[in-house]
Amino acid sequence: MLISKYDGKLYATGAYSTYSGAPLAKGMLFDNKVLDPWHASGYNVTNGAVEYAPAFDRLPKYYVYEKEDKFFVRVTK
Repeated sequence: MLISKYDGKLYATGAYSTYSGAPLAKGMLFDNKVLDPWHASGYNVTNGAVEYAPAFDRLPKYYVYEKEDKFFVRVTK
């Protein structure tokens, strides 16, 4: 799971490129996009959508919420 902060808010998405399997934590985050470090596929961290080719499958997106000054991520089975 990749946790990104954009515009003061936390977002959780899949941690690996859907195109190459590259670890997105080693990629570059700019604005609301993270780039695959191997092939430069770009993903929107706020919704998981593909922003730049060659990827064509979106990242899984997870719900982040705050409770009692702690952050949690809701995941499904």
